[in-house]
Amino acid sequence: MFPYRNLFIILIIILHTAMAYCQTEEDLIKIAKKEFKEQQFKNAKESYLKLISIDSKNANYNYNYGLCLYFEGDLKNALSYLSFASKSEEAKASYHYYLGKTLHLLSRYSDAIVEYKKYQDKKTKKTAVFDVEILIKNCKNASFIKKNAEFIIKNQANTNFNRFYDGFNLKNMDGRLLPSSRLISKIDKKKKYSPIIYNEPGLKIKFFASYGNKDKGNTDIYKAKLLANGKWQKIKLDTTVNTQYDEEYPYYNPYTKHLYFSSKGHNSIGGFDLYRSKFNPLTNSFEKAENLGIGISSPADDYMIIIDSSNSNAYVASNLHFSYNTVNLYEA
Repeated sequence: MFPYRNLFIILIIILHTAMAYCQTEEDLIKIAKKEFKEQQFKNAKESYLKLISIDSKNANYNYNYGLCLYFEGDLKNALSYLSFASKSEEAKASYHYYLGKTLHLLSRYSDAIVEYKKYQDKKTKKTAVFDVEILIKNCKNASFIKKNAEFIIKNQANTNFNRFYDGFNLKNMDGRLLPSSRLISKIDKKKKYSPIIYNEPGLKIKFFASYGNKDKGNTDIYKAKLLANGKWQKIKLDTTVNTQYDEEYPYYNPYTKHLYFSSKGHNSIGGFDLYRSKFNPLTNSFEKAENLGIGISSPADDYMIIIDSSNSNAYVASNLHFSYNTVNLYEA
């Protein structure tokens, strides 16, 4: 009799252990989901790593761990986990989207297009909507963009996206970058949008971005001219500069007559690319915008570039290879 009793006790212990083990996994899932939702990617990453240790072949665990790495800017390590998850039979459309984005940011354009198309094939009414058509176009643009020599970086810093322009050390220039409320439209005010303007004492012409007086969902570049009565005349630049997509962060160099700005349109290779357009005094207009080239523009968001009056120093803001909602500042 006793041997059976002992066996029964052992079975009870095993059952309780198994139940505790399962409960631990369920708790980890809840914790990981909460951390990820709150954008605590470092903590969520650790939680998903624990889940992977429980079930290393689980596609969802690998996907979410890879996604945490992606949002932390660790693209190379994110790639292996997102690739593994996307090869699973249970892979969802979003798996292919984020694998495509990772490949895109790593400049593997052809591979990225393949994943973007898989996203299109698998998406359903419940799938998160991503505009992959523009991303595929971005990848194709990369074949035609000239490669430029990369900057020789003198100084580098990482900062939060909000007020990133405060981090520019414009020691060789007379002006500053400041948010402006004077030139905003009613739509700008409604959207709580304040353009960033290069402000220098005595400037009678300024360039800024705005949603304008008609809300088309995107920002464009405007020129503001100071009139004799003290008011500013605002003029929207034409399609040599503006597109149906966002244009932002203009800076005009009066010495070279180049307008520098960022745009998601034109021939961007991904997100905001950096452009310049030269002012032609004979036609009183700007020439067709020119992408500054791979090495300055990247598949990530390249927000702003300022070239100083000596044409020898550049200040750039970009989020390539950096974590969610952060910007890297370069002085070159």
